[in-house]
Amino acid sequence: MSERHRQARWIPLALGLLALGLVAPLLGQKQKFSESTDVVLVEVPVQVTDKNGDPIRGLTAADFEILDGKKPQEIVQFEVIDLMSAELAERPKPVPIAARRHFLLLFDMANSQIDSIVRARQAAFDLLRGLHPTDLVAVATYSLLHGADLVISFTSDRWQVEQAIRSLGSPELLKQRSSDPLALTIAEREGSSDEGSISEDMDSLAAEHVQEMNRLAAQADREALVSEAKTYAKRLKDLARVLDSVEGRKHVVLLSEGFSTEFLTGEQIQGGASGGNRAVESGRLWEVDSQERYGNTELQNDIEDMLEEFRRADVIIQSVDIGGLRAGGDVRGQRGDGKGSLVTMARGTGGGFFENFNRLDEAMAEMIQSTSVTYLLAFQPKDLAPDGSYHKLKVRLKNGPRGARIDHRAGYYAPKPLSERLPIEQRFDLAEVVMSGYDQGTVEANVLATPIRVPGEPAYVPVLIEVDGPSFVGGFEGESLNAEIFGYALNDEGEIIDTFSEIAGMDMAKLGPSLLQKGFKFYGHLDLDPGTYSVRALVRNGATGDFALRVATVAVPEEDSAAPSLSPPLVPEPLGTWLMVREGEAAQKERQVDFPFMLGDQPFLPAARPRLAPREKAQVCLLGYNLDDKLEVEAWVTDHEGNEVKGGKVTVDKQPKRTKQGDQLLGELDTKGLSPGEYQLQVTVRHPANGSASSSIPFEVVKR
Repeated sequence: MSERHRQARWIPLALGLLALGLVAPLLGQKQKFSESTDVVLVEVPVQVTDKNGDPIRGLTAADFEILDGKKPQEIVQFEVIDLMSAELAERPKPVPIAARRHFLLLFDMANSQIDSIVRARQAAFDLLRGLHPTDLVAVATYSLLHGADLVISFTSDRWQVEQAIRSLGSPELLKQRSSDPLALTIAEREGSSDEGSISEDMDSLAAEHVQEMNRLAAQADREALVSEAKTYAKRLKDLARVLDSVEGRKHVVLLSEGFSTEFLTGEQIQGGASGGNRAVESGRLWEVDSQERYGNTELQNDIEDMLEEFRRADVIIQSVDIGGLRAGGDVRGQRGDGKGSLVTMARGTGGGFFENFNRLDEAMAEMIQSTSVTYLLAFQPKDLAPDGSYHKLKVRLKNGPRGARIDHRAGYYAPKPLSERLPIEQRFDLAEVVMSGYDQGTVEANVLATPIRVPGEPAYVPVLIEVDGPSFVGGFEGESLNAEIFGYALNDEGEIIDTFSEIAGMDMAKLGPSLLQKGFKFYGHLDLDPGTYSVRALVRNGATGDFALRVATVAVPEEDSAAPSLSPPLVPEPLGTWLMVREGEAAQKERQVDFPFMLGDQPFLPAARPRLAPREKAQVCLLGYNLDDKLEVEAWVTDHEGNEVKGGKVTVDKQPKRTKQGDQLLGELDTKGLSPGEYQLQVTVRHPANGSASSSIPFEVVKR
């Protein structure tokens, strides 16, 4: 995977296609992310189990009641996600993010020995084997130096998660990580061929890193250890608040040896003839250290505040005592037994405590089974102030079987101003949008991706993103504005194969009028081997947080295949209608290929969503492979629901032309008879011996 993250370049399309990339960039600073919206939809994932912990199936929206505070709410959306259902694989749309399970693997390096951390990594690998393909996984570390540090965001890419686990947060290894700004990837796939040696290096570096953490801790006295425990609670509380920005239920798998509970509860639970106990028994109360006997109340409050924040964020801590994985006879030294703290954190959030096991996926099998059915309820609160305030929720089961247990989020936070969102919250937000896999956002945009085969190399896949100017700018009135652009290609297994990202800064005094008149078009590319991919293009206004995610399916054909293949129909667009931004020079130099969009010796840029006038005739270029004069070509127009419509004539020349980019069939789309509205141009080619291929593109008929 070759990743490209650079400053982009703005150019007027009217300068001509040969000038692409020759104008200096307009620089700008990255801004924060949030979605601005007038209507807030609160999604509440609910799990219902019987007395044995097995999920209860077959419930409907009528079986539930939602209370926002004390006010009953109307359930406006209802969906059932059953991970064990055979129909899930045939689902026509992606599983909603809020209904997907999120697992954050948190390696606690500050409270763990070196050998335990190394074995904890293997436990994490075990857990990955037991998760469902729709589950999203993130990795983070906790250390004395950095606190809670995100290594990789919630992603479907198991290979990337494995690399993050191998790194164990080692600073030296993180220097080698990819520059993906959303942290959905950590390593480039070219390194996967030498995985064994990489793993050995990571063991060495990780051990050195953890050893330094333990060296610092060993120097601490009791007071310092209590202070460290307080810091631990406060930093995990911050992590919990950040995780609230992630939709759905989150499971933090805390891989740790914990901290001694004597700081939390004191000697009273230890029993025995300690010095404090003997002093009390003999009446010498002035010799009793109240914190030592009764625990540190300030620390107790910090722990409870942390647990409350996790509960509010719909986060469950699954505590894993990685000290229990060691051979017997090891001692924890000054830190004492941390089992009690791990139990406290798990029970305080409704999670489980796991110790003395061989495989974490087997140990957590019951939890994974009980959470396999999710009822996703949604409501729209009225008059919700965007002040970040917390609102308690209660979900009741009206008609459920006796003994049923219902688990749901305890509440939700109202939206808060963009300026108050932390950088890591923004990263989670954007990463979650990409992982959703479906079109969303308030900005109007369209994407077009066309695979171009290159002999002996991955296909060159141009990605064109068209962004409507007025909806992108919104109410922004500043002097400069950033367009943040991200592209990801995921295969059928959810692995991220290639990415790009750009920041395009614009001087609104110079470019604002043109931007508001039409918008801008981005030209980037991905490098992809043969296969089928979900290309996800995300564009965001860096000042307001308004965004658009658009998803396109791209099939890259095999080089030696005789079957016909067909890219989306290409409709050339008049020059000068868009501002143009192209990927940086480094990306262009990576793949020096011929410009892919040519009609004869004339370059053109196709429209991702052509806008045509009534009775207009538009040229159509069909680009593909193994297109010959034996093909049967069928083209027609449908409405946006796929129903064939009367009116609109499509003609295609059945004599293909051989070009450097592939085989071309030229045609024409006549909009005569089509009233203003949204349509699809559908094309199918059939070869009598080698099969068929189909493609389509949306277009719009507008009054001019």
